[in-house]
Amino acid sequence: MTDQDGPLSPLSDTPESSLCYFVDEAGDPTLFNRTGRFIVGEEGCSGYFLLGKLEIEDPEDLAGQLETLRSA
Repeated sequence: MTDQDGPLSPLSDTPESSLCYFVDEAGDPTLFNRTGRFIVGEEGCSGYFLLGKLEIEDPEDLAGQLETLRSA
């Protein structure tokens, strides 16, 4: 079963949709040392950890623009 907007889900009569996203992180997600001791707030442990998500409609265009930016 198809529709002009795309394939129909077997669970509904509405077209399926796609979600495209890029995920990036900054900082160090390490919370424990190699012996399992909690090290947040101590020297050597990153003071920040950030996680970002960007929902996009045209992933190919964004990927091309990011590649151009990286090569500049």
